[in-house]
Amino acid sequence: MKLAIPLILQYLLSSSVTLVDNIMVGALGDVSLAAVNICTQFYLKLFHIVIFGLVSGASILTTQYWGVHDSKNIHRIMGLEMIVGSGLGILFSILTAFFPEKILGFYSRDPQVIQAGSLYLSTFSLIFLLHPIALIFASAHRAIGDTKLPMIAIALSLAIKLILNYFLIYGNWGFPKLGIAGAAYATLIAKISETALLLFFTYKSKSPVAATFNTLFDFDKKLIIKTTKNVLPVLINETLWGLGTNVYSAIYAKISTTAIAAVSAVSPIDTLMFTLIYSFGDACGILVGNFLGRNEQDKAYEYGIFTTFFMMLVGCLTGIVVFCLRDSILNLYNLSAESYASARIILTILTASLCFRAITYTIFIGVLRAGGDVRFCLAVDAGSIWLIGIPISALLAFGFHLPIETVYLGFMCDELFKVIVVTHRLRTRKWMNVLTA
Repeated sequence: MKLAIPLILQYLLSSSVTLVDNIMVGALGDVSLAAVNICTQFYLKLFHIVIFGLVSGASILTTQYWGVHDSKNIHRIMGLEMIVGSGLGILFSILTAFFPEKILGFYSRDPQVIQAGSLYLSTFSLIFLLHPIALIFASAHRAIGDTKLPMIAIALSLAIKLILNYFLIYGNWGFPKLGIAGAAYATLIAKISETALLLFFTYKSKSPVAATFNTLFDFDKKLIIKTTKNVLPVLINETLWGLGTNVYSAIYAKISTTAIAAVSAVSPIDTLMFTLIYSFGDACGILVGNFLGRNEQDKAYEYGIFTTFFMMLVGCLTGIVVFCLRDSILNLYNLSAESYASARIILTILTASLCFRAITYTIFIGVLRAGGDVRFCLAVDAGSIWLIGIPISALLAFGFHLPIETVYLGFMCDELFKVIVVTHRLRTRKWMNVLTA
């Protein structure tokens, strides 16, 4: 609970701001909402997922090294993350600054959506340079059990984002009315604030992750090999998953602008529903990693089993509550009648599936990956989305020309496959790897 509560607040704030952000942009109409959503897909469901793969793979080692309080190797791992993360940040920043139309052409055929999205994407292109730094330091704090500091930094930056949204989107209090570009500026300034606050608090408090330049880049050949073996499969896993979710978005967008608007409306609600699951799953991963680092395998298994059952109950209850409130939530948007009807059905599908998706996330992130079972996770996650989910969704959309509500069910097929496979893997205990030896 000590680990999970700050994570719950962080995810809750982040998800709530995303929801409010979509509502504020949604007031500009379906085109603006769709444009911001596909830009967010590229940023959060591709770039963030790739960087998350990098830090998630590294956190397998950092949580176990913190189990034996080895700060020196934690700093070395952070240095390796910085090199790779900065390189990816530079690449994505260049692509979004100079080729936004080509990127967004993959998601939509609507020229209005592409034009609006290009303005948004190119405006906040510098965010790709800052995001890896913030994520690496936040992940390192969580690995050592400090979930409060990242929560404070993110909470302050999100408050800045909401205030700037109010000023810059609508031109309130004498500020220029920038519309969709105002939302992009608010997002960029908020990320600058988050990164600056996180670094300031880290070094002012003399945290164990406050690495110097020398300790960050004090390379050790054996550690580089060990880190690569754990990070590379996770990085590939998350990249393939991120690409897969972007293919889903492209499929939805090519059905119609109203279809992507419906998905855009539901997406932050789904993220908000997942708040408790993300938090307890991540907290479980920290503890499982710490226990395995100390070679306490029975305790790691006990925490994994308990958290999985707990999250199954949380998923069921959350799904029921949101299902009952779905009309009240969707009425906050300024959606067309067609988009509203589709969003209502999609939200019903998501609430019904939340229970088994909660089980999958908890086992996958909180147990198997924390135990270093990265190759198995890669095979299951990438295989399910690319061999099951995407082919079924594409067939329903372009083969049978079915509506977005039916196509969305294809996304659920890969989740059903995963929950069966990962539950069996948890019980075998083959996922336990002690990496600190």
